[in-house]
Amino acid sequence: MKKPVHRSIKIVDIAKEPLKRLPYQTAAPNGKGIAYKVLPIYWGEMVGLPKELDALVVTSDLQGVIDHEQKLLGEGLTDTLAQLFETHFSDLNPSKVVVCLCGDLYVDPLKRGSSGNPLSVWQAFHSKFGVVAGIAGNHDVFSCDARAELDATAGIHFFPKAGKLHCGEMTIAALGGVIGRLINRIV
Repeated sequence: MKKPVHRSIKIVDIAKEPLKRLPYQTAAPNGKGIAYKVLPIYWGEMVGLPKELDALVVTSDLQGVIDHEQKLLGEGLTDTLAQLFETHFSDLNPSKVVVCLCGDLYVDPLKRGSSGNPLSVWQAFHSKFGVVAGIAGNHDVFSCDARAELDATAGIHFFPKAGKLHCGEMTIAALGGVIGRLINRIV
């Protein structure tokens, strides 16, 4: 039996300036309407990524909407990343990209702290990239049908509780199911 190779992935550089800035809207604090913000998108360089993978995308807290389209920020980010890959990194194969979604992907831009179904964000990333793995944040609520779709879709791995996923020689570990202030009691 072949022993698994254990090597670390190390970030060696992150660009000082964003490659792109994506404008979005979100609920303003204290019920004061809509806030207009910008999501910076940075490109980084890492060593130790397995040969069968071209890139790793990691994101969380995409609590906004693209104003002119009124779709969740994560959906717009997916389209933007696909365009950036095509324009700036055409040598990378999108099917060899692993996306880690680290929760809080839903927002109602008119109600701060709202919760809802971020399935469309998961679907959007899956439509453009190879593997999508992640957890729900405390604002992400999946219906039974949405969970069944995530569980049944090849290339998507949702962690409802702690677990790990092997992507070739890379292992992704997650603490799914830990939300809110509970994390302070576990650490």
